[in-house]
Amino acid sequence: MGMSLALQCQVRELATLLRMKDLEIQDYQESGATLSRDRLKTEPFEEKSFLEQFMVEKLPEVCSVGDGRAFVTDLQNLYVAVTRQEGQVRQQHQNAGDPQTSSSASSQGPDSQLLNQPEEPVFSAPSLPVPDREPPCTSGPVKRPQLSKVKRKKLRGLFS
Repeated sequence: MGMSLALQCQVRELATLLRMKDLEIQDYQESGATLSRDRLKTEPFEEKSFLEQFMVEKLPEVCSVGDGRAFVTDLQNLYVAVTRQEGQVRQQHQNAGDPQTSSSASSQGPDSQLLNQPEEPVFSAPSLPVPDREPPCTSGPVKRPQLSKVKRKKLRGLFS
């Protein structure tokens, strides 16, 4: 579950970055800049249509990969970080709840606690419905560009 929430949070942050880039490009265009290289022109990012297109085009391709070896290296670090974080949270809850148990548990160390804990049952949930509430992202507030206070500079490069 932690991996799912971490990946969902990452997707939301990337979508936010794309929207911010679209706003910056729109601001450049409103200030009179035009794109000199037509091949670099892109459409504004729309998350809903992107997700729909992903479900239709990319999801079958990703599912046909098989064992997912192409993703092992990229996701392994995230998995380790998520399991460590979940272990620390469990340990903090144990320390706060039962001082006698926590003293014996803390002598084992966090790695051995992760190995000794019983596995939680895995529940399959429908994959199509999206929950209404968003997962909490601890990366901090996203800074929005200040579009009204942009200084006008001499245009060079891609925008002429």
